[in-house]
Amino acid sequence: MYSKTVIVGRVGRDPELRYTQAGVAVADFSLAEDRGYGDKKQATWWRISVWREAAESVAQHVHKGDVLIVEGQATASAWVADDGEARASLELTAHAWRFGGGGSREDAREAQARDADSDRMPF
Repeated sequence: MYSKTVIVGRVGRDPELRYTQAGVAVADFSLAEDRGYGDKKQATWWRISVWREAAESVAQHVHKGDVLIVEGQATASAWVADDGEARASLELTAHAWRFGGGGSREDAREAQARDADSDRMPF
């Protein structure tokens, strides 16, 4: 059986690209899914893993602070740490991703440059 989870959130750290011993690319990063509004706003943190060509693309284009829409298979883990505190982790193995909230910072810079150029047009 397969389930698909879709998360919209802000990247918490730049993706870290590495390769398995077999040469398969994998990129890992964190994603904060904001919930609530105003003073009651909370973030749920996810650990995201992206594999193969998508991992190389993520490592090249995604940066801390970008808004992403990520879909894939979710897993949750819970344990008791050495200090006796209960801990939990949410992880998503991504099958697809795209920019959300207006695109990447590079897209925003390009749009600003186009707008600045259009201000100089004589018509």
